[in-house]
Amino acid sequence: MPLSFAEAVETVHGLLGASAVFGRLGYAACSRELSDETPALPARCRFAVRPCEGRRLVIDFCYQGDGVHYFTVEVVNVPAADSFLLDEWLSWRGVRLDQYPFILSSYDGAERDRLAGFVAFLDGHLSAERLAGVLAGRDWEHIPFNWGTLK
Repeated sequence: MPLSFAEAVETVHGLLGASAVFGRLGYAACSRELSDETPALPARCRFAVRPCEGRRLVIDFCYQGDGVHYFTVEVVNVPAADSFLLDEWLSWRGVRLDQYPFILSSYDGAERDRLAGFVAFLDGHLSAERLAGVLAGRDWEHIPFNWGTLK
């Protein structure tokens, strides 16, 4: 049985809170902001943490009535007013995303299992040394925005 938006948000919150990686990133002080679904936009829960002074990690869980739920993950360099989306950073670093991991249907099992799959994917990439240095404030990489067909 599909999870309601509230159940899915609580599941994500519990999974992130139980993650050792997110514990190191300061998840205990995480803020959550909810937005209702509109005709143009999905319902959204924004989880935001400050892993260090000058950095923000923003995870948006987007819940659509049609069951196509997805995440966006943004890393923000606050002093420089710069940011990048994790999927673009991974692609720029040469990581192949054949099965797009930010869409929940990319994972097998019930919704709770798929949410856990995404959090495990996120844990793996956020703990990698190159990105850990960015989140700790030691490094920054400007990733050019991919305008795609909007140019």
